[in-house]
Amino acid sequence: MLAVVLVVLPVGWLLLRWLPWRLRWLREAAAADRLTGRGADGVTDLELLAARAMATAPLPQLARLPAGTGAGWRAGDPAALRALAALELDRLGLRSPGRPGPGQAVL
Repeated sequence: MLAVVLVVLPVGWLLLRWLPWRLRWLREAAAADRLTGRGADGVTDLELLAARAMATAPLPQLARLPAGTGAGWRAGDPAALRALAALELDRLGLRSPGRPGPGQAVL
């Protein structure tokens, strides 16, 4: 009985701490995946990911982006949108559309 208690209590405590974080990440990753997928009109919703990156990314990460990215975002420049969306997807640990994953060749 003591062995069960010594195993169940720490494992249960870790699950209670880890599981809500993991479920929140799964929801965010699924939503980001839906936004990067192509819609019926063939357009992605990278604008939403870019806006989220502009609102939540730490300033040092935004400062590392190419000059004029903020103005390009406001003007709807596709390169600026992709750069900002990639920043948000990197925060979630997801690949940007068109960016090769580990072990994939760049063509």
